Amino acid sequence: MNGRGLVMPEPQKADREKCYGVALAQYNDCAAGPGTDCAGTATKDYLPERWKYVAVGECERLGGTLEQRSRAR
Repeated sequence: MNGRGLVMPEPQKADREKCYGVALAQYNDCAAGPGTDCAGTATKDYLPERWKYVAVGECERLGGTLEQRSRAR
């Protein structure tokens, strides 16, 4: 459910995969755990710990990774 009370459909997961480090600010798809939602909360582009659904096989071509990376300090 989004902030306007609308239920958003789940992406087709069979042809999608989580790709870390490619999401633009406010356009990430992620869940912070059961019962929580952090979709759209990325404050900067390409944060390595934020992911976005992409078509299978596209992640590395976009410069992302299938494994979560931690942000360099």
